[in-house]
Amino acid sequence: MSYSIKERITHITERWWLTEPTFFAVYCSHLLSENEQMKCVMRTGERRIEYNPALAGMLSDEALEEYLKVECLHILLKHPYERQPECCKPESIAIAGNFVVDQNYRLCHFECPKAHEFQLPIGESFEWYALKLNNLIGKSGDNSDDSWIPSDGKQTLEGDNDEGPSPKDSDYKSDQRWADYSGLWEEDMLAQEETNELIRKLEASQSWGTIPGHFAEMVVATLKVKLNYKAILRSFHTSILCSRRRLTRMRPNRRSGFQQMGSRYELASNILVCVDVSGSVSSDALSTFYSATARFFKYGVETIYVLPFDAGLKELITLKKAPKEVKIEGRGGTNFQILFDYIAKHPHYDGMIIFTDGHASEPKVPQPMQTKVLWICDCEQNYERHREWMRKSGKAAFIRE
Repeated sequence: MSYSIKERITHITERWWLTEPTFFAVYCSHLLSENEQMKCVMRTGERRIEYNPALAGMLSDEALEEYLKVECLHILLKHPYERQPECCKPESIAIAGNFVVDQNYRLCHFECPKAHEFQLPIGESFEWYALKLNNLIGKSGDNSDDSWIPSDGKQTLEGDNDEGPSPKDSDYKSDQRWADYSGLWEEDMLAQEETNELIRKLEASQSWGTIPGHFAEMVVATLKVKLNYKAILRSFHTSILCSRRRLTRMRPNRRSGFQQMGSRYELASNILVCVDVSGSVSSDALSTFYSATARFFKYGVETIYVLPFDAGLKELITLKKAPKEVKIEGRGGTNFQILFDYIAKHPHYDGMIIFTDGHASEPKVPQPMQTKVLWICDCEQNYERHREWMRKSGKAAFIRE
């Protein structure tokens, strides 16, 4: 009996539930989708794992499982969502990321370049490899062909006179394969924090499975990077725009021109910003909340709707530009439920951002609810205290100046 690639992956991940808890948890954090157009077997980004059914169908079950593991390791290292050196070509980033995975996890079936094949040392960082490879590609003078890739032992990173092993043509000759591999890689602060939360749980349970100790330590070390709430706000606005993407023949596709449909994004200005003005929130925090709200005008939003609240809702404020001063009323208790009751009656809002210290009862979220929710706490301490229940209704972050 022949199985589809999706069925084969399902069988693999069902086994992971018992034998590979780390890989199972990472896999469950992303959606699995089919992509017949890409030239690589499998790739990750935009919170999904894509596979080419024709190319993946040529792999044995053992090889397919290893390819899937590599994508999970990229997610744990957050390669698709951060740490991408500026101005690096997509193939440089893709190969550099696989250098790191290959050097830290034993691979038997996954076809990827080796650092020594490019006369590069082992043990360097993802960024270091990406910049070195990018310099090599830039020296070729023509990025449309494969002249930058060492072949037949005649061309290496350091020059024609260097000796050493070279990559197999069949493995690395296709430029497009590696360009497609990192085609979904783009900075995403929300995806980073979701991955960080997953890493914290893995660290607490110590359920790393076959991932070696030094690799686990490298993954945990990435948690030292703090949230940038300004980038979180920008990312939240971008995620709303992406959800309003429309295909059109009137614009060229950025990769293939007019051969495929391009994208048009409707300007999402229906963002409701709810500001906690209860007595437990300091005046400094409120000032920061309104300052953060004003940043949306820098991201192309024309109108912001601000709804102050404590135990009850205050008057809805419509902002067309950043306010010079804000009059604060209320300073009573806090009730989050009234916000979700309000959004249930006003579903036209694309996103709801809640600035708060988190000190109130967990609200009941109406289902279904299309409005995206982002909680932003006034400090890291309150974020750590409330993030678990906040994440049941949306994303969570904290302000750290």
